[in-house]
Amino acid sequence: MLYISKLEKLKKQKKIANNEEIAKIIGRTRQQTDKKMNGTSDFYVSELIKIADYCKIPITYFFEETEKKIIDVDIVIDTLKEIIKERI
Repeated sequence: MLYISKLEKLKKQKKIANNEEIAKIIGRTRQQTDKKMNGTSDFYVSELIKIADYCKIPITYFFEETEKKIIDVDIVIDTLKEIIKERI
């Protein structure tokens, strides 16, 4: 899901600190947000709108494809670290 990688990019850019902050923005628990970030559950468009408003970015940001399809290794590593921390 494109918007999850965009949310990870926002965290990397320090516009959002972590999943707990996302949870507060969208009015969900950390556990619910973790499921959404792991792809187990989907984000509602209304939740993405709240995040876009909070970060002062257009909602279209979450749905725009980038021209180059290069994996951002830092995002992958950060995501894996979070998953490992949650499972320990």
